[in-house]
Amino acid sequence: DAPQAVHWFEQLCRAGIQPNNVAYNAVINSYAKRRDIAGAADWLQGMEDNKLNPDKLTYNTLIDCCAKFGDADEASRWLNKMVSQTGLTPDKVS
Repeated sequence: DAPQAVHWFEQLCRAGIQPNNVAYNAVINSYAKRRDIAGAADWLQGMEDNKLNPDKLTYNTLIDCCAKFGDADEASRWLNKMVSQTGLTPDKVS
């Protein structure tokens, strides 16, 4: 769940461990599972703010969340951002 994922993330930071894509993706996924695309998007922004490049898994999580909950326009927006701003190639999940 999202609060637990955030707690785990904060524990990493307190321990002096620099969070990587795996840590961010875990939190993003936890928000996506609770249908909180805005929360997931905020964590993606945090990733970018900390000089990490969201990867295909990051974008696929957001795209999948939007698609599962009926927001095709938002799913398309994330797909377009993935391709145009990162150069990542869509896969079966995208």
